Amino acid sequence: DGLENQGSHANAVRILNEIAGLGVVVDCLGIGENFAFDAMQEFSGPSGARTERLETPDQAARIFRDLAGVAQRSLVHNVLLRLRVPSAHRDVELYQVTPEMRWVAELQRGPRGEIQHVLNLGSLPQHLSYTLLVAASVDTPQAGVVEMCHYRLDYSIPLLGLASESLEGTVRVQVGGRGMRDGGITNQYTEATLTRLEADFRRHYGSDWDAAARILAVMVKRAEAAHLTDKV
Repeated sequence: DGLENQGSHANAVRILNEIAGLGVVVDCLGIGENFAFDAMQEFSGPSGARTERLETPDQAARIFRDLAGVAQRSLVHNVLLRLRVPSAHRDVELYQVTPEMRWVAELQRGPRGEIQHVLNLGSLPQHLSYTLLVAASVDTPQAGVVEMCHYRLDYSIPLLGLASESLEGTVRVQVGGRGMRDGGITNQYTEATLTRLEADFRRHYGSDWDAAARILAVMVKRAEAAHLTDKV
């Protein structure tokens, strides 16, 4: 069920980061109504793996076959995505939307104030894609282009004899003026923030009912605004 009985959660996360650095993928499958999903996501996160709660016993075989198939079909290996967000940006948030919704809880600022974060995406089959959201408060003129973040992607493709390849670039966004707005991204962001709020709710659940109720009210309001009726 992922609940702690003994030992240190922080030490387990440290060990899992070391394991991920060796190229090992750690998927977490849990059982029971009290499955500690958030804690298990922390364990699967360093290697870009999956966290699933098994509703029925027969799901286990299907998911094991799926995970084995992903490993066998992987074409791109040792994938690392390095993100650097300028120091002037405030309230920076980073979310993964696909293949699994997760919130990156700890973003550290470097010596010059910039945020640098490394995502270990492990090994990727041809059909798998990752979608990430970066949100921040920025100071801009009424209209203009803003540098959102710089990225570097490191990877290897053994089948093609390629090792330690890299690709770099900068994500820029147009703000103000008559630029187009993507409502789909807005909805993705709203749904992603519900993941963060749910983690906050679970921290207060059972110990501070007033705080838990306030968080639920915010979640319902955001879900209604984005027409996420299933979330409501």
